[in-house]
Amino acid sequence: METRRGRPSGDAALSQLVVAVAVGVIVGFIAAVALHPPSAAVPTIEQQQQQQTTTSVTPLSLSELNDLCSSRADQQPRNQRLELPAQAPCECPSCPTPSCPQTEKCKCAPCTQAVVATGDNGFPTMGTPQTDTQRALLDILQNIAPTEKEVLVAVSDHNLIKHWTGQPGMLALWVQSVKRSGVKNYIVAALDEELASWCRANDVNYYLRKTEMPSTQHGTGSNHATSALKFWILQDFVQLGYAPFLSDVDVVVLRNPFDYVKRDADVEGMSDGFDETTAYGEIQGHDDPTMGWSRYAQKIGHFVFNSGLFYLRANKRTLDLLQMVEKKLAVIKAWDQSVFNEFLFLLPHGDRNGPLCSQRVLQIDLFVNSKRLFKTLRKRPHDMPVMIHVNYHPDKYERMVAIIKRYVDGDNRALDPFPGGSEPGS
Repeated sequence: METRRGRPSGDAALSQLVVAVAVGVIVGFIAAVALHPPSAAVPTIEQQQQQQTTTSVTPLSLSELNDLCSSRADQQPRNQRLELPAQAPCECPSCPTPSCPQTEKCKCAPCTQAVVATGDNGFPTMGTPQTDTQRALLDILQNIAPTEKEVLVAVSDHNLIKHWTGQPGMLALWVQSVKRSGVKNYIVAALDEELASWCRANDVNYYLRKTEMPSTQHGTGSNHATSALKFWILQDFVQLGYAPFLSDVDVVVLRNPFDYVKRDADVEGMSDGFDETTAYGEIQGHDDPTMGWSRYAQKIGHFVFNSGLFYLRANKRTLDLLQMVEKKLAVIKAWDQSVFNEFLFLLPHGDRNGPLCSQRVLQIDLFVNSKRLFKTLRKRPHDMPVMIHVNYHPDKYERMVAIIKRYVDGDNRALDPFPGGSEPGS
């Protein structure tokens, strides 16, 4: 018996349609996944924290890093003649001519600009002295540092020659420690004739650098006002192509500091930090719960460089740094150390430019501030420091004398009478 075929019933047709749609959806989903893989799920707060602590970056090998540095160095033009930014004509009444040539009389910024000829790696070749003072300084530097082209520099006036007790003052202690450490390439920038006469009488390398204190620094205290002058004076050395190692006179020199600088950064400075974290820096966390998913951020924190102990390579970047500090101190009353660190570490942005100097922190147990010494270092065995800066304590002279007794005379108990801080029992 022949079966008669006809159209499917309504229910059968609906079932076929549903199956067809389902197959289409499945095939489309598979194709979408194959062509566009789904992104990772948004991590939870706990997962973000775990990722921040476990994510690592593979560092370059030493050879890869050397290759990278070499390739970049090869791209830099050699023996350029770098000029400072052009400035408006000088209106200083001391200028003998409208063209404002370099003269000893005029102390305004346009009159003291210099052109520095630079050689390989940004180091200047011997610069041309621009003033009578610089010409006299160059003659001295060629005698005391004929090959090394770097010099230990102190800036002082006659007030620090003698202590009120009649004993040698802080400047005299500094000079004695420098000579005792074997440093030959040093010089004192004498701010007055009295100090220049004392230097001549005591066989001390010096040059007379009379510098008028900016009116903005009057009333800041004699120490701070004198300290601010260093940023004017150090330009003489950098412009002549000499790397200055600036030292305040409340520093005891125990070993030759030039044996311990790396010379791989524009500025190598002593930190005011008193341990590895505060001196060398750390990544610090910041938490803002109102941001929810992105509540966590990071920042960098470290203590500032002390403006009384730092080494500068002689190049255009460090010259820019000195001039930027000088110009700001000439127009506002401010602590020179704050301004120094402002231009050294705060980031350029918008119309604000910076010298873009690279930095290195001097090792804190070799170039020691007095908080590090009296709070920590004296309590444990340690190597002989290179320089000790009595920057944290007001009884500077007494502590300098005790430091000399401890490290030069060998009296291991010479530091015991002094508290760690400035308060008794600290």
